[in-house]
Amino acid sequence: MKQAIKDHSYTVVRLIVFQLAADILGYITSSAAGMMSASWVLPVSSVFCVCFYLFLVAAVCYEYGQKDGIRIESGKMQKKPWKFFVIGLCANALNLLLAVFAVIGRVITNAPMSGFLTETYSPAWASTLSEVSAFLARALQTMYIGLMQSISDRNVILLLFIPIPAILTAGISYLVGIEFKDGFKNGSTKENKTDRYS
Repeated sequence: MKQAIKDHSYTVVRLIVFQLAADILGYITSSAAGMMSASWVLPVSSVFCVCFYLFLVAAVCYEYGQKDGIRIESGKMQKKPWKFFVIGLCANALNLLLAVFAVIGRVITNAPMSGFLTETYSPAWASTLSEVSAFLARALQTMYIGLMQSISDRNVILLLFIPIPAILTAGISYLVGIEFKDGFKNGSTKENKTDRYS
């Protein structure tokens, strides 16, 4: 696993850059949508930004899958189907970490602890941790802002689920690239020819 991450450290950086690009696009579209009276514009623009981001992730990971598929077929490397799920996880590590901090802070804030006497208290640092972490997590993923506001703007648990589409897209696209290393059209044509003469 460590070697896979080391070999694809540049890929992790590329995926992070794609997220930042989609983040900027999400900020621009959400700002424009916020000035419109129609309530459906913001979630629709958010869906567009998310699809654009996932397309970039899929394109890169599919390309690596094609290259590794050729190496696997020639016996130069072993198939590691989990590899790009890990790469996607590494690229979203900061998002997940901020989400975990936001949830932990919210749980501690909403569960008062016993004091020395009879009073109860919620640590001020827990509320600050939750609010700051949630703010940073949303700021790093503004392409989801329309969807989050449509579901629940204050629910920090949603922040834990936001990185999942990108992680799954990275892993699945890589696996698809391995299976269709010659391209969808070429791969299907070769199979048809083989079936025809067999």
